[in-house]
Amino acid sequence: MVGASLLRLRLKIEVRGSNSPMGKHQRTNDDVFNSYVEDYRCRVSRGASIREVVDYGLRKRHFTLPKPKDPKETLIQRVTKAQRKQMSYDEVLEQEYHANICYLSGDEVHWINHDKADLNKFLYNGHLKRNIAIGILTGLERSAMHWNRTRPAEQQVLFEKDLGPDVEWRLNQSNLPGENRKTGS
Repeated sequence: MVGASLLRLRLKIEVRGSNSPMGKHQRTNDDVFNSYVEDYRCRVSRGASIREVVDYGLRKRHFTLPKPKDPKETLIQRVTKAQRKQMSYDEVLEQEYHANICYLSGDEVHWINHDKADLNKFLYNGHLKRNIAIGILTGLERSAMHWNRTRPAEQQVLFEKDLGPDVEWRLNQSNLPGENRKTGS
């Protein structure tokens, strides 16, 4: 269990060596937050929601609320979310699809209607989503490798990495417009 004064001291020190292959590095906000969450879980001897940890940190005055975001940035995030979530329906395929796709233009992400995008923008979006999926599966595989290394044989796990059959199965599910079913990205 870490006391408040020790936690505050931790916020100011530089980490000398770590479990990371990077060795020495300056502690980031993420390092501090992750350490705090782990300390809280040890304190309560169970898993905990982030909301619970933050509520505790605010009550104990270990955390302060950040300044509110710029209202324009908040609006940009909301509009972006709406563009990402908007779906259209293909009458021939009888399937929903994302109405808008994103692509990088300079340093900024742009959105365009799927049906008006050129091939390069569509391919960029497809590669972007594929790389996200690969990143998620790589993280899952690393976690499974660590799990298997630290658990007995009867608790070993193996996740299927060939998602082709799952994609085919989802494509063949009923997908009428307006159904409130998660379709993925």
